[in-house]
Amino acid sequence: MSDFIANWEEEKEKGRLRYALTQGVIFSLVVTLIKDRNLIWKLMNGGESQLSVIIINFCWIFIAATIGYYTLVWLWKERLYKKEISQKVL
Repeated sequence: MSDFIANWEEEKEKGRLRYALTQGVIFSLVVTLIKDRNLIWKLMNGGESQLSVIIINFCWIFIAATIGYYTLVWLWKERLYKKEISQKVL
């Protein structure tokens, strides 16, 4: 589990905001591609353009991921990190 400690210390150095924004963009992009695959397919094949719907969906998912999900992940990883550090000291 020392890999986790080293990786998490590196992530913590970069900061919570950067972590949330980076992970939020990746998560939002993947979820938007899966969720709106039909709209994207129609757009790529010259069908009715609903690009605004895709962009709005991406923005909502990004906001939810950045504020909600990655805040919880940060707190969970911080708790796990402290637990690992305390076990390493013993």
